[in-house]
Amino acid sequence: MVQQSLIQQQNLWKAFLVFLLPLIATNILQSLSGTINTVFVGQMLGVNAIAAVAVFFPILFCLMAFVIGLSAGSTVLIGQAWGAKNIEKVRCVVGSTLFMTLIGGSLIALFGVIFAENILLALGTDPEVMHLSLPYVQWMLAGSPLIFIYIIYTSILRGVGDSTTPLFASALTIGVGLVVTPILIAGYNTMTKEQKETFDIEFFSSLIRNVFIVTGLSVIFFCFLLSWNWAFGFIIFSGVIYLLIRGKKYNLKNRLLFPLFQVNAT
Repeated sequence: MVQQSLIQQQNLWKAFLVFLLPLIATNILQSLSGTINTVFVGQMLGVNAIAAVAVFFPILFCLMAFVIGLSAGSTVLIGQAWGAKNIEKVRCVVGSTLFMTLIGGSLIALFGVIFAENILLALGTDPEVMHLSLPYVQWMLAGSPLIFIYIIYTSILRGVGDSTTPLFASALTIGVGLVVTPILIAGYNTMTKEQKETFDIEFFSSLIRNVFIVTGLSVIFFCFLLSWNWAFGFIIFSGVIYLLIRGKKYNLKNRLLFPLFQVNAT
């Protein structure tokens, strides 16, 4: 009788739908983003690039099993503590979860970068795409701590009943990625040999590394430690804009960063 009365409550269904719909929309956006990025890679870089990216999928699934298990457990504990209005327990669970995620992600990044080639060989990666797969896998594993923290943080928000903020964050990051990805692919990779000789790729690589590090630390400090959730989108957007503008410096002939917007110097 009690269960039937709960199910028949209109307010319960309304709250359920308000929570569920943004969650569904977030999953749809993430799946759509992966599909579109794959199309970009295939159309702009070719079949070998698709093969190089696909090699990472088994590794990604193993890593996601770790993150999903951790996020599912923390979401349950946070939901119970939040429902009981035990804020102190919520803080303890959140702190422990983020700490475990950061430590686990850092270890995965460290050993993953070191043993990336051995992992790819164990997966039977074709030698024709090894030179493409290896740097891609190393970069993805190196950035895994930030990706893990992002996933865990969105799970924490859902644990306290907020599924809208993760939707906005996903929409923003996916939107920026869909704009920047084809520009980055169409940049250095499509330059002629003469154009590549004029482009200071080493310094630009350092710029990308520094921007990613500063952006990640800013997100951790402002969004996680100070709980300024509104700052997430501003930090990501500012980092992308700074990267695009600052990148002009590293073209030795004063052309703009990408051939899509290339203007010859006068």
